[in-house]
Amino acid sequence: MIDHNEGVRVLGGIELDSVAAGAQVLDTMAKKAPIRFLDVRTVCPGKYVVLFTGDEASVEASLTDGAQIRPECVLNWLYIPTLHESVWAALGGAEVDYELDAVGILESFSTLGAIEAADVSVKAAGVTVVHIRRGDEMGGKSSVKLVGPLSEVEASLEAGAQLLQDKSSLCKQIVIPRPHVDLGPHLTRG
Repeated sequence: MIDHNEGVRVLGGIELDSVAAGAQVLDTMAKKAPIRFLDVRTVCPGKYVVLFTGDEASVEASLTDGAQIRPECVLNWLYIPTLHESVWAALGGAEVDYELDAVGILESFSTLGAIEAADVSVKAAGVTVVHIRRGDEMGGKSSVKLVGPLSEVEASLEAGAQLLQDKSSLCKQIVIPRPHVDLGPHLTRG
């Protein structure tokens, strides 16, 4: 679970194809500027993912230096200076109130791609991000679950799927209109 400071929503992230290179990048970023690591983990199949925050200049500088130390190992990176509060809450595992008119699910081959797609999706339409699964026990894939009115879910998925498609990391996108009420408790798992 990610521990957040209230009001700070600058997010940086880097995804590498090597655990060893990941440790080196982590050290470089920590030495560059005052940032706070939110989540550092190994993700199948042997990828290393780092999420961090700080002020905009520090996050940007640390990300730039981190990516330059091992560029051949960088699979993906992200810098979002104004991460949507719904995505921030979902990354931290916060409970979210929502109604089940429609459910949208984006599945990505990239952990950071899923987070970025969640942010783009929620900013594109009136939806709420209820869960982001970050690659654990999914063969390196990640998923985002969104809820809202059907037309808003469709519009948000279109935006998120386009971003993932442009990055060649879209696995699947699914819209479930009028889901059965029993689906609700399972949206924040798996």
